[in-house]
Amino acid sequence: QQLAFDATMASVRGHILKVQVELRALNLGTAKAEIDLINEILGKTKTSSSEEEKRAIGEVQGALRKAKEEMDTNLPAAINRIDLLWHDISRLIRRS
Repeated sequence: QQLAFDATMASVRGHILKVQVELRALNLGTAKAEIDLINEILGKTKTSSSEEEKRAIGEVQGALRKAKEEMDTNLPAAINRIDLLWHDISRLIRRS
């Protein structure tokens, strides 16, 4: 179960990298679609995760939701939030 969680988080980290690239290229529609895909992956993972993992997934989903909302109003803040999330996922993978 732990290996599956780590593999999913590594996959999510790769998708977050795609979001970073799309945001810097100003492809907001593609970045939002990628965030939706990440949320879908996390939702599926959440059902078979431990309580601690569910909490971490919930925090990631909340940050993704805020970044998606900020894309239309404050792009630099959205980029910063996604960058921070990428580092947080890295820390989460190392910790588990």
